Amino acid sequence: MRKKILSIFVIIVMMLSGSACSENNSDVSVYSENTDYNSVSDCNLIEIENKYTGYIWDCGDFSNILTYGIPSEKSIKTVNSGDESKCRVSISEISGGACVTYDYYKTGIKYSVEYTQEKDYFKASIRTSEIVENSDRLVLKISVLPLLGYANSDDDGYFVIPDGCGALIRFSDKKNSYSQRVYGDNTALVPDKKTDDKKQIYLPCYGAVKNGNAFLAVASKGDSNVFINADTGDINTCNFSFVIRDTDNFSMTDSDITVFESGNIQCDDIEVRYYPIEKYNAGYSDIARKYREYIMEIYNLSPLSENNDIPLYINLYGGVEKETSVMGIPSDKKISLTEYSQAVDILENFSSNDIQNIVLSYYNWTDSQICQKIDTKAETSDILGTEKEFQKLIDYSESAEIYPVIDNLKFSDKKFSDMTVRISGSYSRIAEYSPAYGIQDTSGNFLSLLSPKCFRKIYSELAENYSYDGISLGELSVSLYGDYSREKVSRYDTMNFVCESCETLDRKILAYGANAYMFPYVNHIAGVPAESSRFDIFDEDIPFYQMTIHGLIPYSSEAVNSMPNPDDYIRKSVAYGSYLLFDFIYENPSVLQGTDLEKYYYADYSGWSDIAVSAYKYNSGKLGNLKNCFIEDYYISGENSFTVYSDGTVIKEVISE
Repeated sequence: MRKKILSIFVIIVMMLSGSACSENNSDVSVYSENTDYNSVSDCNLIEIENKYTGYIWDCGDFSNILTYGIPSEKSIKTVNSGDESKCRVSISEISGGACVTYDYYKTGIKYSVEYTQEKDYFKASIRTSEIVENSDRLVLKISVLPLLGYANSDDDGYFVIPDGCGALIRFSDKKNSYSQRVYGDNTALVPDKKTDDKKQIYLPCYGAVKNGNAFLAVASKGDSNVFINADTGDINTCNFSFVIRDTDNFSMTDSDITVFESGNIQCDDIEVRYYPIEKYNAGYSDIARKYREYIMEIYNLSPLSENNDIPLYINLYGGVEKETSVMGIPSDKKISLTEYSQAVDILENFSSNDIQNIVLSYYNWTDSQICQKIDTKAETSDILGTEKEFQKLIDYSESAEIYPVIDNLKFSDKKFSDMTVRISGSYSRIAEYSPAYGIQDTSGNFLSLLSPKCFRKIYSELAENYSYDGISLGELSVSLYGDYSREKVSRYDTMNFVCESCETLDRKILAYGANAYMFPYVNHIAGVPAESSRFDIFDEDIPFYQMTIHGLIPYSSEAVNSMPNPDDYIRKSVAYGSYLLFDFIYENPSVLQGTDLEKYYYADYSGWSDIAVSAYKYNSGKLGNLKNCFIEDYYISGENSFTVYSDGTVIKEVISE
C-alpha cells in the first residue's frame, strides 16, 4: 500500500530487468520520500497518481517519440521508445524523481528526460544542450509522454485545445487528427500554397478530462517551439511535440525538396508541467481556472482593481497607397481614409452618446506606415492633417485611450537590407495568394519580413522618437519566426527580442491578439476570437482563452462589422465576456478598391456608428459590473449559454452556432 503524502502527484517509474534496464538488472522504482509503491511490470511504464482523488493516469506502453531527419535522403522518420529493437532505455534516481535516458542507438541519437515530482505538479524536462546527435541523423521533434491521458472511445471525456477561443475534442472511434503550432506558424517559412484559414493557438497548454478526472499540461519551457497534437480513433491521445530543428521545403521541377535546419541546436530547454485538478467530476472550467492561476503566478498578473465603464474598441485606418495613372504612367499615391480631425469627430460623436470609455487603435497614421516601410521616427502624415491636429487627437482624454499603431514586421522598402532568410537559403517574401488556385500571385508586390536580429535597434530608435503614452505594435504580438541566415536567430530568440522590445518602449501597449508571453506587457487585447478553427475533429467551441484572462486584462472580440451575422456575434461576445470592436474609415469604402486595405470594404463609419452605439449599450448593460471578475464556469443548455462569474453573476444568452 502507498502511504499518504502531502504532495498532489506521485510518479512511479518501473523497468523490466534485462538489457534495457538499470545496471543492477532488477526492478527500479523512483518515488517520493516516505512513499511505498506497488510492483509494476511494464518496460517504459510511468504512472502518475493524483493524490487528491487517488486516480492513476497511465502513460501507456512508451514514454517518448523521436522524429529525426536523414539529410542525405531528405527524408523524415519516427520511432518510439517502446521499440526495444531501436531504443535502449536506462534509468537512474535523482532528487524527487527519475532520470530516464533514451538511446536510439541505430541513429546515434541519445537524450535524457528528468521526471520529477514538484510542489503541486509533475514535471518532465530535457536539457537540449545535452542532446546527442550526428550529421547523418538530426533530431527534428521530441514528444514527451505522448500517451498520457489516452482514452478508449467508450471512456467519457475530452481534450481541451486552446485553438482560437478554445475547443473540445470528445473521445470517439472516428479516425481524425490535429496538429498545430503554438503561437502560430513559423512566418519565415512562407508556403507556396495558401493554407486553410485557421485561428491561432495563443496559449501553450492543453487539458484532459477522463471519467471525471482531469489535468492541465503546460509547456513551461520550449513553448516557442511546440506543437499540440491530438488523435481520435483506436485510441484517443493528446500531447506536445517539441521542434528541435525546423524544416523547410522548396520546389524543384515536379517535386518538393525537404531541407533541415543546420548548425547547433538553437531551441531552448524543454519543460512540461502536469497539474492535477483537485476535484471530483472535474471539467474544462476547472482546467481554465488552473491555467489562470498559473499565468498569474508566472507572469505576476493581478486582478483588475478598477471597475469603471467598460470600453468600446475601435480600429481606425488613416491612409493607404493607391495606384493611379499620371499621363498614362502608373504611380502610387497616398490617399486619406480618416484624417486626424475626422478621428476627433468620431470620438466626439460617441462621447455625446454617453460612451465614456473608448480604446482607439489608429492604423496607417504616418507616411512610413502608409507606404509599408520600417518606421522608427513616428512622424505624422501631411495627407491626414497637421501635427497639431494629431496632437488634439492624442489629447482627447475625455473619453478615450489612443493607441497609434506602429507595425514594423513586413515592409516593401527595397533599400532596407535586413530581411529574414528561410532555411532553404532564400529570402522570406510575403505574397498574396490567388483566390482561385490558392498559389502565390507572383504578379503582385512582395513584402519582406524584418529579421528579428533588428528588433533591438529598431525599437530602441522608435522609443527615442515616440512621444505618446500608448502604442500598438501590430502583428508583433502574434508573430513568431526564426531567421536562418548566417547570423542565426531562433523562434526562442525572437520571443525574447519581442519581450525586450516591449520593455524598451516602456509604454501602455494594446495588442491585436496576444500570445501568452505578451501578457505581462499589454494593457488591452483586441481581436480575441470567439470561435476556434472549426476543424472536423472539434466537437464544440468553449471560451477557454476568455476564461483565462477575464478579470486580468481587458479584451475585445474581433470586429463586429466584419461578421456575416453581427447580431449573433454581439450575443456570443457577451456570452464570452468580450467587449466589442468595430473597424471604421471615415471616407466612403469605395476608395479602398484596388488597395491593400480592400478587405475593409465593410468599415463605413457613417453606416455603422448608430449600430455601434446600440451594441455598446447592450454589451455594457450585460457586462458593466464584471470587469474585474473571473469567469468561473461556462456551459450551454438548450439554445442558451450560461456564463458564471466569480461574484455569483450568471449571464444568460441565446447562442446561434
